Amino acid sequence: MQSTQNIWYVAHPTYVYNEDVKALAREARLIVVDPAVAPGQPNAADEVPALTIRAEYLPPVDELPAVEAAEGAPEADPEADPAPKGKGKAKKTDPQPTEQE
Repeated sequence: MQSTQNIWYVAHPTYVYNEDVKALAREARLIVVDPAVAPGQPNAADEVPALTIRAEYLPPVDELPAVEAAEGAPEADPEADPAPKGKGKAKKTDPQPTEQE
């Protein structure tokens, strides 16, 4: 007997994903439904394929919502040096000489 929980709720449009959503759904015998049109998401499948969003559809980092620190986590120092700390020092390079007329 086939399970009645065969619906895979995937946010549309599906072209934003690296994977071929339709092909994955066929292989797993799942029906793809946009969750925006199915309140409550009845008959959702328990096991569904993983999807990743294409880089060009990810929001820029500066537009991501702020995330609050976990309770008890140390607060960030706004005056701290944001530069990464490496093992060695960066080499200074002299600017290229320019021709003067």
